[in-house]
Amino acid sequence: MSRIKPFLQQTFFVLLITGIFAQIIPQEVTVGADVVSRYVWRGLIINTTPNVQPSVAFSHGNFDAGVRGSYTFAESQALSEENDLSFGYTIRTENFGAFRSGLRL
Repeated sequence: MSRIKPFLQQTFFVLLITGIFAQIIPQEVTVGADVVSRYVWRGLIINTTPNVQPSVAFSHGNFDAGVRGSYTFAESQALSEENDLSFGYTIRTENFGAFRSGLRL
């Protein structure tokens, strides 16, 4: 449980914001999880054991926020786990498509 505590805290934060905005404005919430046979980060194999990668994302208009993680099933490779919190804003134009600026923590 302590291994996924940061992900749960970040998920609570995103869901809290979602709950506050749900009373005011319409939005979209996406929840998902992937199970992968190994954890690959930017082309590097971080560990070779199965991982679960849950995610929660919130978006409204041009704004989006989300949290995602990657957790191994093997206790011996717990140091290779990851938690990400992200925020972004997209500007859409008629002639040049969309431009997105974001921050990932």
